[in-house]
Amino acid sequence: MSNQKSALMAAGVLGGIAVGSLLVRTAMYPIMTRRAERFIVEMLKEADILVGRDIVIHNRDIYLDWTNRGMLAIGESYMNKDWESLIPLDQLLTKLMLLPSDKKRALFKSWDAKFVALAGRVFNYQSPSRAGIVGAHHYDIGNDFYKLWLDPNMQYSCAYFKDLEDSELDKAQENKLHLIAKKLKLEKGMTVLEIGCGWGGLGIFFAKHYGVHVTGITISNEQLKGAREQAEREGVSDLTQYTYCDYRKMTGEFDRVVSIAMLEAVGYKNMDEYYSVINRCLKKGGLALVHSITSNRSTKTAHQLWILKYIFPNGFIPSITQMCQFAEKKLVVEDVHNIGPDYDKTLMVWNARFQEHIKSGNIQKSPVFVRMWEYYLQYCAAGFRARTIQLHQVVYSKHRPGRYEAVR
Repeated sequence: MSNQKSALMAAGVLGGIAVGSLLVRTAMYPIMTRRAERFIVEMLKEADILVGRDIVIHNRDIYLDWTNRGMLAIGESYMNKDWESLIPLDQLLTKLMLLPSDKKRALFKSWDAKFVALAGRVFNYQSPSRAGIVGAHHYDIGNDFYKLWLDPNMQYSCAYFKDLEDSELDKAQENKLHLIAKKLKLEKGMTVLEIGCGWGGLGIFFAKHYGVHVTGITISNEQLKGAREQAEREGVSDLTQYTYCDYRKMTGEFDRVVSIAMLEAVGYKNMDEYYSVINRCLKKGGLALVHSITSNRSTKTAHQLWILKYIFPNGFIPSITQMCQFAEKKLVVEDVHNIGPDYDKTLMVWNARFQEHIKSGNIQKSPVFVRMWEYYLQYCAAGFRARTIQLHQVVYSKHRPGRYEAVR
């Protein structure tokens, strides 16, 4: 038999197998979909979510997708309008978050998540060459977009609502800024390094109210532009200096170091270096404060695939244990403060403001973007409400004598 005939026969056999496999999969698809639907419907009941009462399904194919791709599929199918919540979305997502851990693992399981976890152990997703990805993807949407629904100080992090109503976000953000200043024991004339300066709100506030000199660094071009413009408008350009710089390259010594909502972009593989930079840049006797979302368990890789894909590429949420562990032999942990429930309130005000600007036409984005953003804000709020994630402020010192007096 010629090689050509052999090849043709082999191709025919393989083609027949492929066609047969496709036919089997096609025949099995309705059965698999029905089984997935029964599983998901029963799992939702465990969370006190009833199809038809609390949630409406527009596309039954999502049941099988949910079982295969977990939370990534749940978020994407919401963006695509394959399902709607008949109760407030944050309430429905909170019910899901409150499921027992074994039930959540069954509902949110995803082979994709296992692959990402494995890859995260091998690759450094937050390496210097990839550091600018989150800035370009998330923060460089445009300063005008964020100005619409953030507070006047442009604080894109958890506010502090102590003694305030849930709706008083602007005051709560000022509360947070004063709280951080008091924890750092700021004094006029001090030098402060801010790692991850955002739009400059914290540094400008410190310069205006506490008379300190602030050096802020960022890897977002839009945030850098906004910080410099705002410092000029507020008349504190002489007290503030904003620079595009990866934290790993930072040098110099400062009386204080502060880092707000930055650690989540550092990654497990880089946490040791992150704390080494704080130690290197902090003068003897100095104080540092790190404000970060925290996980209830210590892991080495990210697992929130929807957030990673659509909101914060390369993000990683550390645990409070890791925030202390990586400071060992470098800094002394002086104070640990959990204000996680206040992030639920913060996110819900952000969502309300976002929705108002959508209705008024001030935000003109695609329907998919709008549903992505409202899902993001309320999904995160649900996590803090269910206490599956926290927000910790940790104060560290370097060769500081005497007792540190905690501030609340």
